[in-house]
Amino acid sequence: MRISDFSGGDVFLNLELEKTDSRTADPIGIFPEVRKCSSGPALDATWKGRLKIYNDPEHGEMNGVQAYPPSRVLRKVYEFSKHMPEILGFELIPRGDLWPNLFQNYCLDRRDIGLYFFPGFIERCESYFSLLEAMEAGDLAMRNLMDGIELLIFTSKVLSFDCQGEISYYFLILVQL
Repeated sequence: MRISDFSGGDVFLNLELEKTDSRTADPIGIFPEVRKCSSGPALDATWKGRLKIYNDPEHGEMNGVQAYPPSRVLRKVYEFSKHMPEILGFELIPRGDLWPNLFQNYCLDRRDIGLYFFPGFIERCESYFSLLEAMEAGDLAMRNLMDGIELLIFTSKVLSFDCQGEISYYFLILVQL
């Protein structure tokens, strides 16, 4: 998440981990190794809705997606995530169009994660992983401009090798800058 508008208040929240409804596939249930990252996702989603990909008919709309903040998150990112609309529309763009200008020689790690995105139900996993594979194969990112804030979603493959080594699969992350 490009949060230049969020700067000036590095107030972090430490979110308590609580039990969730077993009928939903929380990130711990689907992705148990995510907890190994020190800033893994909190158990309670702050956003539930749909991702809409405007320029990719194959992955046009994905229902039942949930966003989880890291267990340690900037307060402004947390509050922003609770007020996101039900449908988040994105364009897939080449990651190289963004990366050099934003990160140059900087390697992202788990401290840069603003939100984790996971399928809300186990039956939603197929379309989720299909999108991840397409993004990885095409070296793509997702971008949206909402209320003057640029939302950038990458696969977790862009994280530093240290964090990737802790997890044997990958997932969608919203980056906070």
